[in-house]
Amino acid sequence: MRHIPIVRLGLVALALTSLLPTPGEGATFQRTVPFALDQWVDIGWRDGPVTIHRLRVEQKGRSFKSVVTRPGNSEFLQDVQIQIEFSNSSTADWEVKTNIVWLDANSQVIDGYQGGEGLGDGDSHELATMLFSTLKYGLKQARTLRIELEIQPD
Repeated sequence: MRHIPIVRLGLVALALTSLLPTPGEGATFQRTVPFALDQWVDIGWRDGPVTIHRLRVEQKGRSFKSVVTRPGNSEFLQDVQIQIEFSNSSTADWEVKTNIVWLDANSQVIDGYQGGEGLGDGDSHELATMLFSTLKYGLKQARTLRIELEIQPD
């Protein structure tokens, strides 16, 4: 029986661990919850120096942006703001990449938001916010909220 020298075994182990994601490099949070406007969803996810505490989709009043981008159609629109409460204990800014969508009873995507938002250094329980317009009809048809988040250095 031939034995692998311990040094070689150690090098193999080191090489394998270097393939694992480090904080902020590929770790992704995913969860699907019942859709509800104006209600917080507890997240409680920590990746590196950043903690995502909770998230919500909040109804907002009609914004100037909605009126300008869809003139004459504002009766069909509802402005919503995705709010992500976070803390960043680092001395550097980080970013959260988001893919947040609401789905109908058949699990078909109605609308949502994909993008990145900066997470300021040294912030504690601050809000990252994304404001946009969506159809009122889609909000009424929404049954579930799919949340995908990834944190990375900015």
